[in-house]
Amino acid sequence: MRRRAKVALFGVPPLLILGACVGFAPLVRHEARVAAEKRGLELEIGSVRPGWGRIWLRDVRISSPVAPGIQARISSVEVLPSGLRPKAVRVHGGLIEFRGSATEIADQLRLLRGAKSAGASGDGGFEVSVDGLDVSWFAGEGARVDAWGASYQRGADTETLHVDRLQSDRGFPLIAQGVELELARDDGGRVLRRLASSSLEARINLDGGGATRVAGQVEGTSRGEGWRKRLAVLGASVSRAVPVGAKLDLAGLSVALVRGGQPLRLGPGTLHVERTESEISAELTPGDAKQANPLSARVLLPLEASRDVKLSLHGGPVSLAWLGVREGEWGLSDVSHSRLSADADLLLKEQGRLLDFKGKVAVSELAIEHRWLAPRRVEGLSAGFDGRGEIALDGHFVRFVEADVSFGQVHATVSGELKRGDDGFQLNAHGSVPLASCQTLLDSSPKGLTPLLTGMRASGTFAADASIDLDSQHAERMKLRWNVANECRITATPADIAPLRFKQPFTLNVVGANGETSPFQTGPGSVNWTPRASISRHMETAVLICEDGRFFRHRGFDEEAIHNSIRENIKQRRFVRGASTISMQLAKNLYLKREKTLSRKLQEAVLTMLLEQEFSKQQLIELYLNVIEFAPGVYGIGPAARYYFNTHPSQLSLGQALYMGSILSNPKQQHFGPSGEVGPGWAGYLRKLMKLGNRIHLVSDAELEDGLREQVTFKVPYSPRLPAEGDDPDAAHEAELANPGGDAGAAEDTPVFP
Repeated sequence: MRRRAKVALFGVPPLLILGACVGFAPLVRHEARVAAEKRGLELEIGSVRPGWGRIWLRDVRISSPVAPGIQARISSVEVLPSGLRPKAVRVHGGLIEFRGSATEIADQLRLLRGAKSAGASGDGGFEVSVDGLDVSWFAGEGARVDAWGASYQRGADTETLHVDRLQSDRGFPLIAQGVELELARDDGGRVLRRLASSSLEARINLDGGGATRVAGQVEGTSRGEGWRKRLAVLGASVSRAVPVGAKLDLAGLSVALVRGGQPLRLGPGTLHVERTESEISAELTPGDAKQANPLSARVLLPLEASRDVKLSLHGGPVSLAWLGVREGEWGLSDVSHSRLSADADLLLKEQGRLLDFKGKVAVSELAIEHRWLAPRRVEGLSAGFDGRGEIALDGHFVRFVEADVSFGQVHATVSGELKRGDDGFQLNAHGSVPLASCQTLLDSSPKGLTPLLTGMRASGTFAADASIDLDSQHAERMKLRWNVANECRITATPADIAPLRFKQPFTLNVVGANGETSPFQTGPGSVNWTPRASISRHMETAVLICEDGRFFRHRGFDEEAIHNSIRENIKQRRFVRGASTISMQLAKNLYLKREKTLSRKLQEAVLTMLLEQEFSKQQLIELYLNVIEFAPGVYGIGPAARYYFNTHPSQLSLGQALYMGSILSNPKQQHFGPSGEVGPGWAGYLRKLMKLGNRIHLVSDAELEDGLREQVTFKVPYSPRLPAEGDDPDAAHEAELANPGGDAGAAEDTPVFP
């Protein structure tokens, strides 16, 4: 009996402990759910574990029926109890997700706060801390905000938040490291006390158009309206967090201007922010504030969306390196020596649709490498802008008023406006270059932009004045006027571009049919050279008709051809007509490569003047015919005549010459059919050229009659003639045999080069 009592006595504590352990988890779950329900929350707890002086809740999921856009998954919650209430709650790791617009999330948070019962009022008086928490906000329209490594401490009267990394593509995309935010609680609200970050990089996308949407842009708004809406969102966010009279100083701020996926970084610098009742002012000073005359940007952002946003840039000169620009960004290099100064004011008007600017910006000793500028780095570039104007941020309107643009020592004045619409554009502009010495023009070219002109000397003066009035829907009414007073004369040239070298055998590097560069020797006396006297005069007729009808009347540049080219290209809304003269093409073939750069165009213009100055028109056309490309890898009239028709240049017929002239603009494309004859479509085009030559008295009536019957055939020296209407085919055949050379005899002129 006594033994049974002992067993029973000693068996009770284990049973009580077991019962307590079994009931512990359900009790904790129940109390946690009740506390959550008082705050309008629903709680799911994966597991409950006791610890020394604490309780561990793991895999906790939090949601709310009144806030469906807010979900939380917490890795573990550490509760330090004090009696039946928590003394401290510590959250370790997890993810909080917000889904919805800022307005939707704000509304749900208000509903959540309103769902608190009376028993859940206040903060409970216990300590709250968070560490290792990630936050994601999916704001709609593809925009999102992510924070990693967030930690939070709540004390008696302050709250502190730290985020290891923050990334946002909502509004202005930004990336921040080491963000620290301190808030003070005042009458139930929160007041910003301190905001800091170890680094903060904002990204501004300058690319626009097409189907690409600027981050944060609202559907149905223009690009300019999108900018103003993003500024309004920014202003609203700052105004909610920053009390009136508050001042913030952020160090380590960087701005990345992104164009074509390539950033141009400015900073780190210091951002100073002040808040008043009506506006937010922010001043950004990149680099070291101790710099003499630092360049700073100041923004006045009204809290009322209907008011204009003001931006000003003042200061300098400072180096691009001081601004924070890195080597290689946007093709910029040697950034420590480049200098920038600005004194400009900008106004974002009409709800962000229009940017008004006034002031001046100057850059000097700029080094840049860009594919449209030159094939190599350009150094020592100095340029400036001084004027005012307006730009529509959706790209439909630009206006310049009294603008002075300078490059080196050369100045130009520009005024006018450009309007763009869905159906085309309207352009009304005027520009002029005041009288300047030709040597000044050459000296203003930075190193690397016009390398072939280095060492060239010039005399005389140059001035220009031009205007254009154009409606792309009525291109035929275009009014283009210019007056160029070009009295320049080249007085000295580097040896490698001296025209004298082309009066004797010389070698050009040309592109072969396989796309590789190879040497091609030509020039008077060489095997590939054909004197003008030994070239059928039909060949000269062909290039005049097809390439440059006013060759013998202009001085290298055909103003009428330029006018017609602009009109036709605009009318067709694509490039269908060029304005290169024979002299310009010759300069390109003798001196320049095929890249499409500003460098090539500038050098081509000066070298065209040089060729026109040093050679007669007869010498120019002879040189042109001996160096131009007639087929892939086939250069010069001698090799071309053999390649196409197995003949000598002196024996080319009218049809053969016109065929060779007609493909000069695109020598890679041929128009021979399977049997070797020129196809019907191109043959009809050649007949039109023959009739045109007859109208301008370059082709006689007899030559026209014979040419219209000619059937140009690949590799056939003498083109077969089709019988004329009513002719005897046999008689026509006998006539061909009697006159195999046709009417295309050699020119009577003597060679123009000795």
